[in-house]
Amino acid sequence: MSAETLLRELTDRGACLTREGPCLRVRAPRGILTQDVREALAVHKPAILELLALARLQANRRPVLHFRVSGSPANAWATIIGRPGESIEALRDDLRSKFGPALVDMREVGA
Repeated sequence: MSAETLLRELTDRGACLTREGPCLRVRAPRGILTQDVREALAVHKPAILELLALARLQANRRPVLHFRVSGSPANAWATIIGRPGESIEALRDDLRSKFGPALVDMREVGA
C-alpha cells in the first residue's frame, strides 16, 4: 500500500492526520488504528509527512492573475490576488463576471 492510499483510506474512515514538526499525529475512531495500520504508518511516515506538508502549502496558496481590460494601453496590466486555497479557475471566473467582454487578457503569475 502506498502512502497516498494509506492516507486516503484513513481519512475516509474518519482519521485525522496532522504534521507537527517532525511528528505525525493521528486521531482516529476506536478500532481504526490496528497493529497493521500502525506498522504501515511507521513505514510510510516520511512520505505521509511530505504529503501533509504539500497539502498545507496547496491550501494556503493564493492564485495571482495579471489582466487587461479594453480601452487600457497595451502595456497597462492590473493584478488580482485570490483568497488562500482559491483555484485559479475561480479567480478567472470572478474576473469574467466583473468585466465581461471588456476583459481582454489574463495571465497566471508563476505558472
